[in-house]
Amino acid sequence: KISFYECIELKSISIPSTIKYIDDYGFYNCSKLETIIIPSLVESIGNYSFYGCSNLINISFEEESQLKSIGDYSFYGC
Repeated sequence: KISFYECIELKSISIPSTIKYIDDYGFYNCSKLETIIIPSLVESIGNYSFYGCSNLINISFEEESQLKSIGDYSFYGC
């Protein structure tokens, strides 16, 4: 699991390739976050994970993504 709830100064991050789940509220209100690459092993993105990430302009998924579910309001306000 991974969580950076309200890290308002976070601009970029490299998620480890072994992560399988991004927690509910994982990057909630990280308003300066601009780019994120979702590793291929991530199976689920929790509720409100990127909620309020108003500067998030580049979201990409690694090849052969294992993503099976995206929670409610995960990208609301992006």
